[in-house]
Amino acid sequence: MNKAAWGLLGVVAVAGAGFGVWQWQKDDYDYEAAFETPEEQQLPQAPGVILRVPELAGRSPDEVAQKLGRPQDCEDSLYSRRCRYPDARAAVLYIDGKASWFTADFGDSGYPLQAETLAALGLPEGKPQQASKRELVWTGLPGYQEIHLYGDSQGIVTHALIKVAAR
Repeated sequence: MNKAAWGLLGVVAVAGAGFGVWQWQKDDYDYEAAFETPEEQQLPQAPGVILRVPELAGRSPDEVAQKLGRPQDCEDSLYSRRCRYPDARAAVLYIDGKASWFTADFGDSGYPLQAETLAALGLPEGKPQQASKRELVWTGLPGYQEIHLYGDSQGIVTHALIKVAAR
């Protein structure tokens, strides 16, 4: 390569480096904001238990009524009976005369859609096998086939579905 080509290559390299420095200084992107950790959203905590599932699982309708009060209504199907307990904001599905599935209405209790909310059902906390913005699912917890917590768009639990393991 001749001197002119080397000189031109040097000028281009210096110009490119200068342009890079100018662009870097001109960068107005907020890197600090992009990499900061957002504060956890404070969700209201509600004390108390919504439904004590372990005390009801596998019980007869009479035993459940002693804990939850008389059902408002019951519907029979071919293999099961579903009873609604408005005072407890719950529904129980009886299979072979035993409380097997529970639906708990969390209403406006304010519980966050988090694993710790299992305590509101009288259940021990555990890591869910599936998690999305609006649902947490546990499978294989001792004594239970499935546990689902469903939430709204703000991450507040609306209701739960609990399926007791067959005994």
